[in-house]
Amino acid sequence: MPFIKDKLPTYHEFAISSLEEIYTPQGMEAAEQYEVDDLRSGILLNQLIETGAVGFEFVPLPPMAQISPIYGCQFADVNGDGRLDLYVVQNFFGPQRETGYMDGGVSLLLTGKGDGTFQPILAGESGLLVPGDAKSLAMLDLNADNRPDFVVGVNNEGVQAFQNVLSYDAVRLSVDGGQAYPSTFGTRLLIHFTDGTQMRHECYGGSGYLSQSTTDLFLPASRATAIARIEVRWPDGAEMSISDPPIENGQIKIRP
Repeated sequence: MPFIKDKLPTYHEFAISSLEEIYTPQGMEAAEQYEVDDLRSGILLNQLIETGAVGFEFVPLPPMAQISPIYGCQFADVNGDGRLDLYVVQNFFGPQRETGYMDGGVSLLLTGKGDGTFQPILAGESGLLVPGDAKSLAMLDLNADNRPDFVVGVNNEGVQAFQNVLSYDAVRLSVDGGQAYPSTFGTRLLIHFTDGTQMRHECYGGSGYLSQSTTDLFLPASRATAIARIEVRWPDGAEMSISDPPIENGQIKIRP
């Protein structure tokens, strides 16, 4: 808005001016106005209705997740019950001086109930404790046991790693594009199970602030062995279908 520099040549003049003093009455009248009336952290559930229209329903996270701002978040089936869980890292140490640190969080694991709602798990039970200025979060398999682990980046501190020690058999589903697709970003999977349910998975980049989670999908073994068919759509639009994908050494590999 170059006209502001001509109308208010100093930072001080701009700072002490109201919106009515900066803009013309015509500009104020024509401007679109939006109001924020809910500052809770939450998720948006995609509610596809029979007509094909898409609508999103906002579901706030439990009160314990509202203690401080969330910077890193990652969905994964952590406990092997076949439902997606959510792990979040929190806090913000850089607000205005008069606001003070937003440091009430120690990170939080939320186990999924399968209906878009979650149950918070205390840090003493989950073992996930990050009281610092956590910013980045990545999910990966640190010890090759096919279960999801977490790595957390904390501002002005060291990296923290958490290994999943729950005892359940798991299978890791990975996409290997080979020479045809050196980057698998943009690959989409539609997984059909023998009980008639489906799961969608997408390989994407930029999963967190200065961090990148693996594009692998972690499944409990009971769920992986119930896969009937996987429909694959590669980044260039090419499609393929795999029936009864084999499990080798605890892994399912999708190749073109």
